[in-house]
Amino acid sequence: MSHSNAKILSREEVLDSPVTAFPFSVRACKIFETQDVKTMRDLVNTDAREWLFSFRCDKKTLGGMVAFMGMMGLEMKNSGSLFSDEVIEGLVTSINADFDRVKI
Repeated sequence: MSHSNAKILSREEVLDSPVTAFPFSVRACKIFETQDVKTMRDLVNTDAREWLFSFRCDKKTLGGMVAFMGMMGLEMKNSGSLFSDEVIEGLVTSINADFDRVKI
């Protein structure tokens, strides 16, 4: 039996973690750099509508970010008004499939 040294992070620890510690897309990470989004707290404190209109983020990239954050119990301001539950559910399914393909 193998033992894991993995630690479950508290909500505050997750919020204080760098966004680069999470599997966001390359496109999302480039926008994080240009908008000076360094931590999950920074990301949570941004408005999802700004990502589409001011940060020039496409809806697919933003949808992936919103879905992944939702899986962690986090959300950006106004993210709920941009995507239907069906769209988010489809994105979560896609994210889970990507995780299933990764071999450790």
